[in-house]
Amino acid sequence: MYGVTLFLSCLTLLVSLEVCGGRQRFLDRTIKGDTTLTQQWTEIVLKTPLKPERDVQAVMLYLAEPYEADLEMNGVRLPDGLFVKPEVQLVDMAGNTYTLEYYGLFGRKLIIFTLRDQLIGREYRMVRVRSEKSIRLKEIFWRCYYTKDID
Repeated sequence: MYGVTLFLSCLTLLVSLEVCGGRQRFLDRTIKGDTTLTQQWTEIVLKTPLKPERDVQAVMLYLAEPYEADLEMNGVRLPDGLFVKPEVQLVDMAGNTYTLEYYGLFGRKLIIFTLRDQLIGREYRMVRVRSEKSIRLKEIFWRCYYTKDID
């Protein structure tokens, strides 16, 4: 009898976790590892298209040292104290280009670019990035999440 009770308790716990929050907070997919942005567009053609999977989709730029995100300037602080605003675009399967807007940051190293719900319903085959001044990145990645998970 004890074994049946323990089994049912464990089963109830597992079902509760699945229904009430056992999912990942963020769905992240690496677009490109270590890279340097320049004035020229870097075009990253994806083998598997990016697909919106939650209510917010974003391209994230993970800054390498010594670069830092600056909330007031909506961009990146360079080592010499100057500021620059990187540009990010997505290209859908039909070849339409969408320029993403600076949305904010997570900490001092992750910059968020998105068009919020305007990205839903399309798949993207290419990511384009550039910057007026060179910026080294640890990673460029695609992040999907629910707004309710970060509020």
